[in-house]
Amino acid sequence: MNSDWILLENFIRNHPLEAARILERQGLEETASLFSELPVELATSLLKKMQSSTAVKCLELMPILDSAKILEKLPLDIVALFLRQVANTRREEILSKISEEIASLLRTMLLYPENSAGALADPLIFSLPEDITVEEALDRIRARPGTAIYYVYIVNRENILRGVINLRELMLAKSHAKLSGVMQTNVAALPAEFNLQAIINFPSWKNYHALPVVSASGLLLGAIRYETLRQIESEVKSRRLPRQVVAAGSALGELFQIGLSGLIQSATTKFIEPSREE
Repeated sequence: MNSDWILLENFIRNHPLEAARILERQGLEETASLFSELPVELATSLLKKMQSSTAVKCLELMPILDSAKILEKLPLDIVALFLRQVANTRREEILSKISEEIASLLRTMLLYPENSAGALADPLIFSLPEDITVEEALDRIRARPGTAIYYVYIVNRENILRGVINLRELMLAKSHAKLSGVMQTNVAALPAEFNLQAIINFPSWKNYHALPVVSASGLLLGAIRYETLRQIESEVKSRRLPRQVVAAGSALGELFQIGLSGLIQSATTKFIEPSREE
């Protein structure tokens, strides 16, 4: 690995947003080649910062397996956003290389309109059946702590949302009690068809850090976290910014970006091209 490539990786690791802005000005084929050569964790952090239109074009130019490896490491709402913009045949090719569980969740998300609650919901939340005991519930949470958020959603055997309980209440409940007896049954849930403005204006954000999303039949599709709501609000506000403000912000980093473009071109020329000839 040459010194330019080491510098490039370090820069992307420490400044993914600045690197993304620079890459958006490079040739698409060159950028796609760079993504294929980067470690997956760097490629994912970079892709998250890029404009979705540029990211999608790069994903379409990359080998299918490389695209699938990167997408599997991204949050599902971001993956769904990208896949909506990919040609249908290419989308199915990518989904066929992703794990069956993740691909199934993504297909469900893609059924809902872009920027709807159903499309934005994180389907990998922790839910438990109402007929198990508190002790069993805690055992399952300990086995998969990474998927548990502040709330645990309770469903029946058809995955219909029946209740909710926060982790503190669950830990304080009697171990032999059934979840159906300790859960809160009055659940504030977002309908899957809600658009951005309806999600933002939903009054229950005053009381909860996350809200479940349900289909018209009550099926639990996932949840939207408050931090995701803040990101949504930020995107909505950015669309309303005067053009002068956007232009000024871009101009401030112009000189910085020009210098680093040379580093990217040098690294990709010296490292990527020879690797293709081997």
